[in-house]
Amino acid sequence: MGKSWTIRTRLTFVMLVMSFFSLAVFAILSQIRLNAGLENSLEERIEAGLERSDRSLTLTLEKYYSLLYDLCTDEELIEMVENYNNSGGSMEGMRADIRRDYSFISSRLEGVAGLAVFTEDGSCAYYDGLAASSTGSLWMPENEQAAGSAGAIPTGILYADRRGG
Repeated sequence: MGKSWTIRTRLTFVMLVMSFFSLAVFAILSQIRLNAGLENSLEERIEAGLERSDRSLTLTLEKYYSLLYDLCTDEELIEMVENYNNSGGSMEGMRADIRRDYSFISSRLEGVAGLAVFTEDGSCAYYDGLAASSTGSLWMPENEQAAGSAGAIPTGILYADRRGG
């Protein structure tokens, strides 16, 4: 038959098996606890980020809602555009008025880099807050800056940032 194990060999074998078993249980429990802690931490961070984003988005939307309301109820702007539409007034005069009247909006409200007014004939008068100009802009193509094409809505070609580039 086979070689019989002595008591010393059996005890050593059982001790090694029990040691490996207890180490394995400890490692498994540690991994479970670590994963649960990481998951909870990640969920808390995600929730905090979502709350911050929600507050920021709400403030931004409220700011733009207020701006839109101000522009739609601004009697001077409405009268200026109606006068231009009815009499074919000077686009240069309109640009000067827009620059004078709306330069404060872009400096007062963070994130408002410019405003544009479109007329019935498709012309566009705008104020670029980054360049402080109503005649040249980084975000309007040259041919659309001049007078705009009838019925076409100007689209930006370059993105400008606070550094001006």
